[in-house]
Amino acid sequence: MLAKGRRLVMLACIALTGVHQDVFGQGVSRFDQLIAIERAASTAEATDRSSGLKITQAYERLYPFDRKSVSRMDGATAREGFDAAEVAAFYGSDSSYVDQMHAYLTRLETLHAASDRQYAKMQGIDVMHRRFKDAIAIARSHPVEGMQSVPRVEGWVDQGTSPSYLVPSDDRLSLHYANASLHGRQVIVIAHPLCHFSVNAMHAMEARGKATVEALKRMRWMTPPEMNLSLTAITGWNRDHPEAAMALATRLSDWPILDDWKTPTFYFMEDGKVVEKISGWPPVGGEERFYATFDQWTAGGSGQKHP
Repeated sequence: MLAKGRRLVMLACIALTGVHQDVFGQGVSRFDQLIAIERAASTAEATDRSSGLKITQAYERLYPFDRKSVSRMDGATAREGFDAAEVAAFYGSDSSYVDQMHAYLTRLETLHAASDRQYAKMQGIDVMHRRFKDAIAIARSHPVEGMQSVPRVEGWVDQGTSPSYLVPSDDRLSLHYANASLHGRQVIVIAHPLCHFSVNAMHAMEARGKATVEALKRMRWMTPPEMNLSLTAITGWNRDHPEAAMALATRLSDWPILDDWKTPTFYFMEDGKVVEKISGWPPVGGEERFYATFDQWTAGGSGQKHP
């Protein structure tokens, strides 16, 4: 797992003296409470959906949003609200958390108190929620060193949520939007080229033989929505592993059938329903169990070939 793992490493550097899972003493700030709940919820055993729900519910309880109140906040309060909303937007699928981040940032701009760090975080969350126009606008109006370049997106007409993905061009200058058919039997793999567990899984399956390599072509490989598009790494993977070319999942809300985005996670599906889910590499339950399910699902040329 990538983005959430990096975030928890960052949180390990935050001092939370005296804060324990759900019991807080006097003097503990709202933000420290939110971060403690985030750390407690983000366990290996919990699904991303269940941990995200706990975190966003805590945010809504601790930071009830009121646009008029935001317009009167001082700089310190607006900064805290921005950071708290970023936690909710990072874990939640609801785009209203992104709107709230923008509201806090607008207040900070009014006070001439917005920082490069906040602009970079805002652009990253816009990218994660696939609000590409907003991400491009921030990069143009407030360029920050290290801020990613957002490619043009072709074919996306946002008409609500549906399973979909983005295919990067080889030159990384464009992303092509496509709807995902969930008809029949297929395997969806959530993976990432910068995740060594994903890399180990690919190497193991490639080493298994020609039949397995052919079966990889009929699986749908996707990276989870993250704050960084990682297009250089993804196109490099696709060049090295054309039989398992990766696309980028659109938004969490477009994939309600998937409850975990840890990498790698293998979803064995039939007509849009998850029949079995196996995570990790080595896979949870062992390689024998994994390959038994894998062979059953990919036998006879069944499944959807990734475009």
